[in-house]
Amino acid sequence: MRRPLRKPHGLRNEDIENYETEADYIVYTRGANIIALNGNTGKEDIQSTDFSTVLQYCVDQIPDNPMVIYIKPPGTGVYTVETTITIPNTAAGLSIIGAGMKWNDEGVVLRAGNAGVTTIIADVAVGQKFSVFRGLSFDGQEVAESWGVTGLEAYGMDSVVEYCSFYDCAIGVETRSNCWVTHNWIEVCTDGLKIGGNNSYTINNMFWQNTNDILIFVDSDRHIISCNKSSESAKFIRYSSNADVMKHVTISNNVVVGCTLSTIIVNGTSTVKYWNICGNVIDGGGTSDYFVEVTGGCTVEDWLITSNILDDFETGYFNSVVGMTIHGNTGYISENEGVTGAVADGGTFAHGLAATPTGCVVTGTVAEEHIHVSALGAANVTVGIKADGGGAGTAQVLYWRAWV
Repeated sequence: MRRPLRKPHGLRNEDIENYETEADYIVYTRGANIIALNGNTGKEDIQSTDFSTVLQYCVDQIPDNPMVIYIKPPGTGVYTVETTITIPNTAAGLSIIGAGMKWNDEGVVLRAGNAGVTTIIADVAVGQKFSVFRGLSFDGQEVAESWGVTGLEAYGMDSVVEYCSFYDCAIGVETRSNCWVTHNWIEVCTDGLKIGGNNSYTINNMFWQNTNDILIFVDSDRHIISCNKSSESAKFIRYSSNADVMKHVTISNNVVVGCTLSTIIVNGTSTVKYWNICGNVIDGGGTSDYFVEVTGGCTVEDWLITSNILDDFETGYFNSVVGMTIHGNTGYISENEGVTGAVADGGTFAHGLAATPTGCVVTGTVAEEHIHVSALGAANVTVGIKADGGGAGTAQVLYWRAWV
């Protein structure tokens, strides 16, 4: 039975009842051979001991209509990729579906086989592709071999990468514009996810022990990074570019534990605007330098950082708060107010904020005397109290409100 045509933004469960009978090609092993069964004719179109040859043959057959390639687990071991599998530039609507991934050595594992495999699967045309990659494991063998392998290049617009694992790669998955990356496990990679275009959606992924879980590396706009979990990586998000302006990023509802450097790092010489960082739970684990670190001459403008839970950072929460509105975060006191004891002219009181305040309002309790803030420090506010004649005023109780 032929499957019905699908909407372009991914496969729906109701569209395909059984991949083994309804896919255009079913890839499986028989003994030492890898076979591609044509789902339309029932014939075995190609068989080879080389997995790359078989899968490349399948993707080269893609017609104008959407096409599904279903890969079953090998009888034993993994599928070794000896040459990069390249999806044709004209292909649109291709789905490569694995039977599932369990770990880096079980399920449908595509493992780089030699130093010439710079990328395991390359879908590098940047037009609208509507490609779907699901249920596959990519193993670059980076720790053992240092080949610099990218697991998946999903450059086509409106593509989906879901329920895959990326292990031990220089780059796990690299995307361009309009790409959904969701429900993946990404671990022990230099750059787990590398984003190089606009309108990315990074949702519900697991990251572990990567150098950069997510690297945004060009001038780009409109990214959503939400509901991910990261553990023991060096950095959760790194933006690095010398481009002009990068803007419109929402980072929300992520749980990040134990980054060995900083949770979010922006560096380069570009202007980074309109970031909304909210609702995250960040446990520095006593090893993280900062929650947000700005380096390299990068200019921050109009950031909103609110409603996060922040705990146990080694160095501090921010190395700079310029261009940021920070309020309502648990663990980082950015607003405070209170009532002092008697404070004299030139005296101080503790503000209890996590950083030097940018503003403070003080109200005295003695009539016809003038109160002003003369200094804002990392721990204390210094006030001047003057009588009408200009001399020192009366030591008195002060009502105050301060903010970072």
